[in-house]
Amino acid sequence: MAITQILQSSGRELYDRLMGHVRNKISVVAQDERISIEETRQVAQFLLDRFGESTELMEICMGYYDPTDFAVSHAVNVATYAMRMAIDMGLADTELEDVVVAGLLHDIGFARVPVYHKGQEELSAFEGEPDQVLTDEDRQLVELHSQFGATRECA
Repeated sequence: MAITQILQSSGRELYDRLMGHVRNKISVVAQDERISIEETRQVAQFLLDRFGESTELMEICMGYYDPTDFAVSHAVNVATYAMRMAIDMGLADTELEDVVVAGLLHDIGFARVPVYHKGQEELSAFEGEPDQVLTDEDRQLVELHSQFGATRECA
């Protein structure tokens, strides 16, 4: 996902492109490569500049969730909600950017969890009946996703 496409987007198109950005970062980590968070910082700054005082993106998050790509959709929603709370708390600009970056990348460790890479039908079943989809080993790995993300080297 080209950063320029994100920076030229608004509304639902922006939401979809943010999902593409997070999906790309997960893909890089899944290939055991280091990610650069500089692009994510640019995205965060754009979100703060364009949507910091707007409710447009927040309204999209409240009305949309992609159950077939739950980790990615969740990351975009978390980043948006966190941005709104951080702004309302009066955090400094650098802290606001950090909050948005953290929201977008907080589940990056899912890239190292095999169940994340299952087919769309298997994953959509996860939302309703997780016991039917996840083995005990899968569940243990899902629980470790935050550790995987925390130990992933970023440039």
